[in-house]
Parts: sequence; C-alpha cells; structure tokens
Amino acid sequence: MPTSLCAPLSAPLRVWSVDLTDDRWDEDAAAARLTPGERAAADRGVAAVRRRRVLVRAVLRTVLGDLLRLAPADVPLEVRGGRPLVRSARRGPGVSCSTAGGLALVAVAPRAGLGIDLEPAGPGPEGDEWLAAPELARLAGRAGEGTGEGIERTRAWTAKEAVLKAEGTGLRRDPRTVVTPAGGRGRLGSWWLAPLPVPAGWVATAALDRRWDPARVRVRPLTPERLR
Repeated sequence: MPTSLCAPLSAPLRVWSVDLTDDRWDEDAAAARLTPGERAAADRGVAAVRRRRVLVRAVLRTVLGDLLRLAPADVPLEVRGGRPLVRSARRGPGVSCSTAGGLALVAVAPRAGLGIDLEPAGPGPEGDEWLAAPELARLAGRAGEGTGEGIERTRAWTAKEAVLKAEGTGLRRDPRTVVTPAGGRGRLGSWWLAPLPVPAGWVATAALDRRWDPARVRVRPLTPERLR
C-alpha cells in the first residue's frame, strides 16, 4: 500500500481531489470495490450520475481501506441522513464527500465530526433567501468588488453546506440559521470552519467539531491508477 495513504492520521484532516473528467478511470474496477447495495444505488442514475457515484464511493472506500487496513469492500460504511458514516464501537473517522462539475473531494478526519463542500468559484447561489442578516450586511459592504463579492458569497454557501453535512441535516435545516463567519473561517457553534486549498477556479470549506489547523491540511490528487 502507498505509505502516504496507510500512514496514521497525524494531520487533523486529510483530503483527496478526484478529477472525474479523466478518461483513464476504469468504472468497472471502481464498481467492484462497492457493496451490492451501493452498486444498485449507483445504477439508478443516468450514465453520468452512475459514474460519479461509483468513482466517489470507490475512492472513499479505497482511502478508508488503506487507513483502516481493510479491503475497500469490507470498510463498514453506512449512509445515515444522506451522509456516509463509518460504523465503529468507538468513534471512528469522520468522512465527507462533495462533488461539483467534474471535480470531487473526499475527506477523512480522525475521531471527529466532519463536513465539506465544494463549489465552482463564481457569484454563488442566486437570490438572498439563504443568507442571514449578518451575512447580507457583510456582502453589502463588498458590493461593487466584482469577483471578491462573488467569492465571499460562494464561501458563505460552502461553509453553510459543510456544517449542514457535518450535522447530517442537509437542507432540511433552513440555511439562514447557519450564520457563517467572514471568509468561512472561525467557529460556528460546535463547528470549526476553514477554507480548503483547492485548485484555482474552486472554493471549498471544511467543518470539524474540534479545533484544527488548516495550515496542516493538503489536498492530494488521487489518480485513476489507485483504483486498478
């Protein structure tokens, strides 16, 4: 096994990026790492959706298998509230995935609640109905900055989504009740938020339920060779 994957989790958070547009992915080999139930769920999507589901879940099972010293299909993953969890007698690693366009992120944190979200860098979601009053005021102060204002909006959205994923509530909770700190960095209730160092053109945020140092986090590309 590659040492970089199976080494103990000394960093507070480990993140891998997955280029879903790479035509070298072997979708059949990836699907072989899934459980029958996961393959059935993936098969219910159209071709592009199936590909995304298969590759992201196979990558998650692969990195967890390396870290836990298990075969990918033997990793005790379950889906609860729409999010993947590792079943464990003690608190297992927190896991979270996010996909936007042709890029996906897969993240693992030791003994921590975790949520991540990835979005294209841009103007952010349309409308203001998802923003809380303090966020509206903050954005109003950046009006006219063009790209800067758009990135701040996108950052606010990724921070909200990261918290909602970590909680397991998703958009069943009104996003206006999640009031994000400026720049998506800081504490929000029991969650500690910070941006992730993703490639140019993307914005991503992670939420952990303990304090962590984003300077110690790298986003490592995971290539198709890892699933062969």
